[in-house]
Amino acid sequence: LKHLKIKRCAFPIGLFEENFFPELESFEFSGKNSFERENAYRGSLKFPANLKRLSIKWANHITIDLRTFILPPQLKHLELLDVNFSNEPLKFSEKLQYVRICTPVFIFPGNFRIPPLMKHFQIQANRLAFPSSQFMYSLPDGLELLQLKGFGIRRLRLHSHSLELWNFHESNLEEIDIQGGTLDQLNADALPTSLVVLTLQNLQMQKLRGSFENLKNLQELTLVHNNLENKTHMKFPSLKFL
Repeated sequence: LKHLKIKRCAFPIGLFEENFFPELESFEFSGKNSFERENAYRGSLKFPANLKRLSIKWANHITIDLRTFILPPQLKHLELLDVNFSNEPLKFSEKLQYVRICTPVFIFPGNFRIPPLMKHFQIQANRLAFPSSQFMYSLPDGLELLQLKGFGIRRLRLHSHSLELWNFHESNLEEIDIQGGTLDQLNADALPTSLVVLTLQNLQMQKLRGSFENLKNLQELTLVHNNLENKTHMKFPSLKFL
């Protein structure tokens, strides 16, 4: 068996404990929106070592103990939606290319770097905690989407020179979405010309500088919940939504 999909039930705890399905490459689980209290589970989860795709959706009765949880080393696609984690950081495997996580609280490890093969990296949480923003200085060359979205983002404090030092300009990013934190001003010249969608929300931003005219692919720009000063004579060649 290489592909297994389970829908609309409680998560099958212990399904992979006895090394069943050693050839399994894809596991997808879609639960219900809510479960009875007796179905709640807190502990570690084990998956086959050969797994390349893991998707768990609508499983808010699960709290994964990250002290003992290890992602399969061959994993390329990771999707965890409406899943809880213990109060520890999640360690990503090196071969990951796609990550989409939606959870109440997410903590990044102290030495966090986005895995080198990553193309899509999307984290949404009520609270995001970063040890630092150093990971932004070594973004993967093939990264196309970067989304960090949280109502409360801790310790992600940016400055205007941060964007200039990060390799955004040299990347092929098509979408940047950062919501929460601090960024005093935005320099358009530090952004990649490949950018199609840019969302910088709730960053206490005050100034825009540089030439947006060079962002010829930019179609959507969202800068709400900032403290921007009035600025005129700005050109957006391809902008469709502001």
